Amino acid sequence: MLAQGIKGDPTYLVVESDKTLAVCVHFGCVVPWNDAENKFLCPCHGSQYNNQGKVVRGPAPLWLALVHADVDDGRVIFVPWVETDFRTGENPRWK
Repeated sequence: MLAQGIKGDPTYLVVESDKTLAVCVHFGCVVPWNDAENKFLCPCHGSQYNNQGKVVRGPAPLWLALVHADVDDGRVIFVPWVETDFRTGENPRWK
């Protein structure tokens, strides 16, 4: 599950569709999921991310940050992702 907002940014989670809205790493614009294009599309400068948050078109230089999401007593709880980023094989840059 991808999510943005672990540092207090607005966080949106759409459980039914297994999609989230994210915040672009280029200038912080909210990046909605686009069903027709099957990717996250930044309305500010055109950056595009696939369903794993990988940049498929810039100008954004970095992939979207990851967090763990758990449900506890009906509430969604976000926990920092501290493990290796499975997309890059590197330590997360957002620690």
